[in-house]
Amino acid sequence: MITNNPEQTKALAKQFMEGLVPGHGTTIIELLGDLGAGKTTFMHGVGEYFGFTKPLASPTFVIGKHYDLPEGFPWKRLIHIDAYRIESAKELSGIGWHTYASDKSNIIFVEWPSNLETDIHATKRIIFKHINENQRDIEI
Repeated sequence: MITNNPEQTKALAKQFMEGLVPGHGTTIIELLGDLGAGKTTFMHGVGEYFGFTKPLASPTFVIGKHYDLPEGFPWKRLIHIDAYRIESAKELSGIGWHTYASDKSNIIFVEWPSNLETDIHATKRIIFKHINENQRDIEI
């Protein structure tokens, strides 16, 4: 899918969420792409889908953020992890990864999953490519 502006990227995120059905385990989505490729904008759309009025803050400097979700969704918590500054999977234990990943009521989005050097057993993978200042190629 090609998006031509941030609003289309957020709309694609909402469309993605509408079609996402929880599986048997924790729902984990990998977000791959270079800096500025649209991952954070996509997450803003995810936040809007869940009814948040303020954009989700990027967790780059705190590694992970979690948000309690309103009733009516199949998940209770949204976990957003930015592994950009993580150098190994060992660092995941410090942010509670094993607790998050074993709780089926969580939906987890992980930016920069390749930095973890481990298989996080993702449900879905979304690849973002920067085409130009406004356009993004997003593959789900």
